[in-house]
Amino acid sequence: MMFRRGPSGFWLTNPDNTVRGNVAADAAGNGFWLAFPEKPLGDNQNVPIRPINTPLGVFSHNVAHSNNRPGINIDFAPIDNAGNTSETKYIPTVDGGPSRSGNRIRFTLSDITTYKNNDNGLWNRVSWPDYVRFVSADNAGMFFAGAGDDGRISDSLVIGVSLNNRNLSPPSFSGDQPNTAVASYHSTFDISNNVIVNFPLSSRNDRASGAFATDDYYTRPVDRGLVRNPNNRLINAHPGRRVISPNLNTPVGNAAIAGALWDPYGYWGPAGNYWVYDVPFLTAGRLCTPVAPAGQNGQSCVGPYYGVGGFRIDGSDPFKPIMPLTITRLDDALQPIAQWIVEEGSGSGRNTFGIMPWMRHFAAVPGGRYVIEFRDAANTLPPPSHEVKLTLTNMHASDDQVILAIPFSGSATARAYLTTRQVYEHAAPGSPDRRDLTPVSSMTDLLATENSMWQDTVNQRVWVHVRGGVPWSGDSPSNPVSDDALYRDTILRIFR
Repeated sequence: MMFRRGPSGFWLTNPDNTVRGNVAADAAGNGFWLAFPEKPLGDNQNVPIRPINTPLGVFSHNVAHSNNRPGINIDFAPIDNAGNTSETKYIPTVDGGPSRSGNRIRFTLSDITTYKNNDNGLWNRVSWPDYVRFVSADNAGMFFAGAGDDGRISDSLVIGVSLNNRNLSPPSFSGDQPNTAVASYHSTFDISNNVIVNFPLSSRNDRASGAFATDDYYTRPVDRGLVRNPNNRLINAHPGRRVISPNLNTPVGNAAIAGALWDPYGYWGPAGNYWVYDVPFLTAGRLCTPVAPAGQNGQSCVGPYYGVGGFRIDGSDPFKPIMPLTITRLDDALQPIAQWIVEEGSGSGRNTFGIMPWMRHFAAVPGGRYVIEFRDAANTLPPPSHEVKLTLTNMHASDDQVILAIPFSGSATARAYLTTRQVYEHAAPGSPDRRDLTPVSSMTDLLATENSMWQDTVNQRVWVHVRGGVPWSGDSPSNPVSDDALYRDTILRIFR
């Protein structure tokens, strides 16, 4: 058993153990530190195992309280014999070997009590965890936090400030993070059947607070993953702060948080609405109601909203579009309503908000008309001359409609199509999952013709009038809350 006691209460370096009925308290660091390195170190360095992939044994009925760092930390494994650590994602596999397609296995932490820690109740960087029947109370900062995927948090009691607190006031912030019950995990976690108590809204609009965090919804322009969070009971707890998107700050930031979040259970407004930023780009012409506190936390609007992102220009890196964007929303007379601006990314770094700068996208309304501009720092970026690709999401039905103007050189004749096949080069003409757009000769014809394109050679733009409901590539998704089913990613390709 690799299980040590030190500045952290208990330091577990090999997952394949039974840890039940222990208490970790008053440590200068973590309470329980589940730090699983890629390979054994020190006296164990020749043992032929990979702790980072070894299935977890039993970890249940343990208590972590009054520690200076998180009550439970599953991250920052040692990387050398000198004791240096690094962010490390624990991914258990069936055979204990490196993670690959099909060999991951779920693991469980159950019946855990974590309270009065001067940091998160739980910090984790993991894959496929099940956190069941936790009691987390009187911690500081975010009670469930970290970076994980395909996780579950269920049947737990999360209390911001309990009666076991002398002055009934929230603990001091952990750093500058107000008390928040559960991180969003980009909506990759199922967060269900929990009771969340005493999480008020902080006055800060740049940090999460309340029951659910919304500060890391930057992976998609429209996020529908809150459907994975049913049957949570909130008692004296605000559902959460709509953390401001960096591109809406002054000066304008170089990344964007999702413009619209689907609210299927009505935590923030009428069930089924979308929770959006209170800016005309997203609210003009929509039926909306203020989210409490009114004027400070966005609007709940009738949807749907569509996502536009994943920009790729003349073969550029599809995962890191860093050029500045200016998106202008037009009215029916093609006059500007408002703009959505995302400034230049810095390449591989993070912006001051802590978000990767290639997260640049926007949310669009049904029937909306948008002019997309790709810029550089001097606003002199020439229009693409070979290919533009972008991804549309949440356009499930044939009556889902949007009109876009995309920069494209007027020196060559453009063609365009939609496809749900993600490797779009393989969407051959005539494929059932490909819809070619019909060329028309004027804006008037474009507006009157569904699934059409018009090349405006004078202004070096291609206008497209697209509808949703492109046939799915392959078998339809069997899981109704899978990403494939929720977003129905549809690629628009314009090429010469």
